[in-house]
Amino acid sequence: MTECLATGQAREPAEPAQAPRCCLPVGPANRRTTGPGRPVVARDEALTLLFSGPPGVGKTACAEALAHELKRPILVADYSSVLNCFVGQTEKGVVRMFGQARAHNAVLFWDEADAMLYDRSTALYPWNVRSVSVLLQELERFEGVCVLATNRKVALDGALERRIAIKVQFERPDAGMRRRIWGILVPPGMPLADDVDLDELAEQDMTGGEIKNVVLNAARAAVVRGEDSRVTMADFRRAVRMETEARWADGGGSRIGFGHGGYS
Repeated sequence: MTECLATGQAREPAEPAQAPRCCLPVGPANRRTTGPGRPVVARDEALTLLFSGPPGVGKTACAEALAHELKRPILVADYSSVLNCFVGQTEKGVVRMFGQARAHNAVLFWDEADAMLYDRSTALYPWNVRSVSVLLQELERFEGVCVLATNRKVALDGALERRIAIKVQFERPDAGMRRRIWGILVPPGMPLADDVDLDELAEQDMTGGEIKNVVLNAARAAVVRGEDSRVTMADFRRAVRMETEARWADGGGSRIGFGHGGYS
């Protein structure tokens, strides 16, 4: 899975060693079709897509894969350059971001889109409403491909729905998909001990993002033991526990401070 750098400059998506499988097949057709394996993104048409689902399920990777298939750079919206404390400047930042995407013929990617396209009925100030309105207008005028990603679809403004041509809900991977992800994310050159069993690891209910963290933490544990150490199944099991037991949604994580560990 390719990492995506959140910069305000267009970048050519790096071609991965094993390109991620895009959930939206594309082709040179001038029309949209919906059959299996048929193109759904016409190269010369404007298109806005919404990728929604829990963290770590591949929304960013899919946006990069889409840009790769279209042979376009991907421009990741940089909120630090868009948001501004002065009235009217955020709207100008939104317009500027779409202008950069046009200039580079880039796929425009708004990660965590709910940060900008939140429900206007919850806005505290009039200028918050205006910034969302301007973004909605720019989406409608944009001639290229724009991808919005969010973990909180319910927080999006209702007026966005009709502006979305394709809505894709990403689900947590099943056991078969997790096994494939393990096979991709464990590098071929990683020194593995003989007891490592990827099939057993794939039984753990984890997303691709969590699996990547497990692989990295298991490798770190082996490095701590010495340069010649191999990554063992115990390293992977310990890393899995670290990842799953610390999930915020489950109230996990290490507790520190007064009131814990015998202090009161």
